Amino acid sequence: MRKKYLVIGLGKFGSAVLKELHQAGHHVVGCDKNEALLEAVQMHAEFLVQGDATDDAVLDELNVQTFHGIVIALATDFEASLVIVAKLKKRGCKRVVVKSNDRFRGEILSEVVGADAIVYPEEDSGRRTARQLLMPGLMEYIELSPYCSGIELKVPPSFVGRNLIDLDLRRKYGITVLLVNRENHTKPIVSPSPTETFHPGDIIFIVGEPRDVERFQEHYS
Repeated sequence: MRKKYLVIGLGKFGSAVLKELHQAGHHVVGCDKNEALLEAVQMHAEFLVQGDATDDAVLDELNVQTFHGIVIALATDFEASLVIVAKLKKRGCKRVVVKSNDRFRGEILSEVVGADAIVYPEEDSGRRTARQLLMPGLMEYIELSPYCSGIELKVPPSFVGRNLIDLDLRRKYGITVLLVNRENHTKPIVSPSPTETFHPGDIIFIVGEPRDVERFQEHYS
């Protein structure tokens, strides 16, 4: 089902969120005070509103209660983020996600004014960069929950020509290979068979408890 999302603040982060939601096939609306930023994403939005989202008249024009989710990407303007979250929650908006530059402000946004989720792009980017330095084949690191992490990586050379039975990753490291992306295959191999043999160039996605994923990374880095 196509859903309807609003992105407030169309800098690098906000515009990337808007474009990704559009590419996923959803209805997306953007709002920013800067006309140039609006023009840069006009091909990816259902419609755009130029204005200050702390203004009730702008929120009225956006009809904010109709959205399945709202992203506030104004990390450099903490006061504006506070005001917008408070007003959106007062209007009954259900899913409000806010970008923040640090944990202290993030806690205020969530605990004081009621944001549903806080994202820390710079912190997350820093973690990914460190992990990529530690494990050169690593392409992505995802914290699925405090008790489960996932990594996407190029298949280690020692895996090539071997299968999950040979490697015995679950017993050795407590991790599970969820899928394999293979060159010239249009679809990923989901929940690969224990007898599936790894090929050169395979991209694998592995999940497990953070400490187990760390052990796996240390061994194959």
